[in-house]
Amino acid sequence: MRHPVRDEISSVCFLALLLSSTTLFAADLPTADQGRGEWTLVVIPDTQGYVEPWPEEGFRWPEVRDTFEWLPTVSDQLNIRVVQSVGDMGEFYGGHNAPEWGRVQYLYSYLMDRDIPAIPAAGNHEWEGDESFAWMNNYFDLSEYQQNSWWGGHYEGMQNTYQLFTIGNEDYLFLTLQYEAGSTSSPAVGKQDAVDWAEGVVASHPNRKVIFTSHWNENTEHFDQVVDPYPNVIMTLAGHHDRDDYYVTNGRTHNFIQNYQSKGIAQGETGDMQVRFFLFKPMDDEVEWFTYSYVEDYFWTKDSDSQGTFTLIQEDPTGGGAGGSGGSGGTRVPSLGTSHPCMGATFTIIIMGATWVPRSWVPHGCHTWVPHMGATFTITQLSYGCRVYNCCIVRMALKGSR
Repeated sequence: MRHPVRDEISSVCFLALLLSSTTLFAADLPTADQGRGEWTLVVIPDTQGYVEPWPEEGFRWPEVRDTFEWLPTVSDQLNIRVVQSVGDMGEFYGGHNAPEWGRVQYLYSYLMDRDIPAIPAAGNHEWEGDESFAWMNNYFDLSEYQQNSWWGGHYEGMQNTYQLFTIGNEDYLFLTLQYEAGSTSSPAVGKQDAVDWAEGVVASHPNRKVIFTSHWNENTEHFDQVVDPYPNVIMTLAGHHDRDDYYVTNGRTHNFIQNYQSKGIAQGETGDMQVRFFLFKPMDDEVEWFTYSYVEDYFWTKDSDSQGTFTLIQEDPTGGGAGGSGGSGGTRVPSLGTSHPCMGATFTIIIMGATWVPRSWVPHGCHTWVPHMGATFTITQLSYGCRVYNCCIVRMALKGSR
């Protein structure tokens, strides 16, 4: 896997200039407060235009190369824990294109060699002309990925994989499924077995927050089978479409589509290699996302969905149990435990930290209006499996002072 392509790599002098520039550029980025357990997921949109490249449209190989080489220089600042592709890593044209595959291999190896987990994904450009993904598996060595402690497993190779990360006190499962697996409505028909495998992975990890990636997620059968039935699937990531979208399904799954290639052409900003960043803030029960171009040093704000925040209940990274922060960000609510006998069990909660809680602050599935401090009520367990999932109402009560 790690056989760097250096024929197009920067000279020593240019690298020195690059490193001096990253200090300036990084100053504009937020800083993850690691004392509060904050960390960043980096999502790489479609990059085939840079890897082939498409110079006549403003897309050049150095722009994606420089971006990948820059990421480790801000890894500590952002506390980057995972870099996730959404597929179409190269153009490829019929499966085997050795120069392009060599470039893609260099990009992801560069991060892996610096202890940043970099997860590839198989899009239609990886699939077309190579339905077995032989070339993808030739350049992404499965055996090398399997040596990592966070490796979970695979189905038929690197096109279908999952990883297990514990970040702070939160357990995550990253699941990547090949392009259009299970589809009955496009050329990539079939592979229902891959969808069944993916569902089995999610079903067997009910206590992990799942982040699901497939190159094309919208209106697909695999979404109906792998995502919708499972409340622990908190996010989905996709590319393919030339747009930037955010929407919520089932009141709990946050879905993101990010592809800036043709979108950039339409808006006059080509070859800027925009990258998506998700900053997880467990003490605030929040995820902030933004889109940034290192090569041009700007935040993409032309679309309302290219930046924002959403609520995500997260475990206390300091070890104080499940719960959100108080108004000043200091007090945490102790966990009620994780050993209730089964889904549907009931237990009693006494509100002790707020006079009222607006319904808009109560996460999906917690439909109780808390009238006043000291109120007592009974709630049916709203968890998946046999685990009380973060006792959302008690946490929301303490957040009433915000």
